[in-house]
Amino acid sequence: MTGRQVGITRSARALNVGLQRFSNPFSTPCYLSSRFGGSIFSHMMHTGTGSRGHCRKAFGHSARVAGALAMCGSVLLAAGCDRQPSPTTPGMPSSEQTHIRGLVSDTVRRPLAGALVAVLDGSLAGTTKLTDDAGKFELTGTAAGTVTLRVSRDGFHAITRALSWQQSNSTAIVEGFFRLDTLELAIGLDPGDYTLTIAIDLAASSNHRNLPQAPCAGFPVELASRSYQVTILPESSSLYDRVVRADDRPLHSETLFGFSLAGRFVGFEMDDGIPEDFPGFRFLNIFIAAPTPEPATATGSSVSIPFYGEFRYCQLKSARGIYNDCSQVPAEQIVDYHSCASDHATMMFTRR
Repeated sequence: MTGRQVGITRSARALNVGLQRFSNPFSTPCYLSSRFGGSIFSHMMHTGTGSRGHCRKAFGHSARVAGALAMCGSVLLAAGCDRQPSPTTPGMPSSEQTHIRGLVSDTVRRPLAGALVAVLDGSLAGTTKLTDDAGKFELTGTAAGTVTLRVSRDGFHAITRALSWQQSNSTAIVEGFFRLDTLELAIGLDPGDYTLTIAIDLAASSNHRNLPQAPCAGFPVELASRSYQVTILPESSSLYDRVVRADDRPLHSETLFGFSLAGRFVGFEMDDGIPEDFPGFRFLNIFIAAPTPEPATATGSSVSIPFYGEFRYCQLKSARGIYNDCSQVPAEQIVDYHSCASDHATMMFTRR
């Protein structure tokens, strides 16, 4: 190695060390991180593969390395910074492919197959797709920015929304959710005062698969049906149309759950169940997991909704504060423990 080559090599090493102080410690020397549209894009120019222009951008972000720019034509040339970027360089995708993934459902979150997704503007205007059996669709192309989509299906109101094209390496499962309102009139359940009766048929129930220590056999028959005074209130959130508020003070929670309507179908979710305390350190918790595929039925002033659920009964030797669930206490503290699961449980709202 000649004296000139040794000098260039030493200068390159010094510059490399200086740059590492201002770059990501896990990246190569020429590193630039920028925020655009809420996403972080990292452009890494590896020694031997980066371009001189990108090196200048990286150096320009630090006054302490401004003097190093003068060497970019000699030292970095020796290091290979003037070479064109390879298509496989990390952070430099070789493809400009973009996509949009979406999910179409009704207002109770049932997937809608066969919904028509139409592109209204941009380079793919006029393109259409049909959702699959799971209500999903995907559009692909080389477009960027935003695009306006119209989603329609027989029996539902159409909806139009703007979404952003995503890079092909996006890990998001779904970028856009479309919830279509049905043209069918709601079965009822208007805001007002109701008696809510929740019941489980013990003869058609089974043991909870995750609670072998709590057999369904022996569950107190008198607790297989419970009634509460409740009020249905309107709700304008993106998740529910209504909320159910408990008027009975013995219940632990004032707001029991929220639900949405789609004609004769009712969709809901419940996180903590409906807990109720009884004398003798006895406790009941009703878990309303999810509605069944069957629609609700209306009879007079009552609406009955089938659901998947669980009735869990626990009797302890003494109270344990907020931890009165038998699954959360030592076995020696348990007097009686039963859990019954069913896909034929019902909740009935009767107008008061």
